[in-house]
Amino acid sequence: MIKKPEQFPENNYFIHKPVLINEVIEYLNIRPKLTYLDLTCGLGGHLQAISQKLSDCNGLTNHNLIGIDQDTQALAYAKTRLPDNVILKHGNFRYLNQLLNDLKIPQIDGGILVDLGVSSYQLANPDRGFSFEKSGPLDMRMDLNQSLTAQTIVNDYTEFNLARIIYEYGEEILSRAIAKAIVKARPLYTTTDLALIIQNCYLAKYGSGYRQKFKINPATKTFQAIRIEVNQELIAIKEMLSTAITLLAPKARMVVISFHGLEDILVKHFFRQAKIHKNKYPNDNLKLANQAALFQNLTPKPIQSSQKEILANTRARSAKLRAIEKI
Repeated sequence: MIKKPEQFPENNYFIHKPVLINEVIEYLNIRPKLTYLDLTCGLGGHLQAISQKLSDCNGLTNHNLIGIDQDTQALAYAKTRLPDNVILKHGNFRYLNQLLNDLKIPQIDGGILVDLGVSSYQLANPDRGFSFEKSGPLDMRMDLNQSLTAQTIVNDYTEFNLARIIYEYGEEILSRAIAKAIVKARPLYTTTDLALIIQNCYLAKYGSGYRQKFKINPATKTFQAIRIEVNQELIAIKEMLSTAITLLAPKARMVVISFHGLEDILVKHFFRQAKIHKNKYPNDNLKLANQAALFQNLTPKPIQSSQKEILANTRARSAKLRAIEKI
């Protein structure tokens, strides 16, 4: 059920500054009477800007503007701030074909936007369990309808598998020590309990000087790794990219914003391979074999936030934008 605006709490977890918003508008090359799709709608910040741009170029009444997100709370809030003609749909972007089939949309002739990672409002709300800064349940689900939570991973995964995901998805050098400490301390139920265990591993290895040695909180990488595992994020990104590129019409564009190296590497390599003709690599593992068209990489180097934006929104510091156009 979609909540009315007055039903949202005033705490305000529902505050989010979309990053690289001017760059998104520029690289999407907004044109009237075309379809634009935001696969990570969130609270609707980017969609709101796209809608305004379409309105400015007299295209608002003759287009499809679609937002998809797996977070029902985010979609409910987005609905309160977006025009009525914006279509919002709940779902995971890895199932993009099915989502667009449901909407009877066979192709995207304008552009596709993807803003990867966790949103500011999810981090701010302790009940969602994404952050180590406030005590909350070990949840980390972007889709509250799914069954797998961080608590299941922390308490049920083997020590070997815990160490593996913390190392692979978090690039954490103390992955084995952290996994061993987690298993020894089970059961764990809160984010602060988990963060304390990680902190103690750093204290044991580096002493109190770890705070000067490392620029980020020691829990950052482990929390990232567990979140990625909970939501199967890297698998979903690969599947989404493979599908999304097949849906672009000629001159349509795809813009992707990533926030950590694992995401950006996937996007960078995919966009590079997207320029390859099907006859050269017929068995390409990114499912481009059926694509006869070529693609132009619009961002050989990623676009990053200006210093002004970073000062206004620290989350923008790690954002990288890449864009591609079907030709």
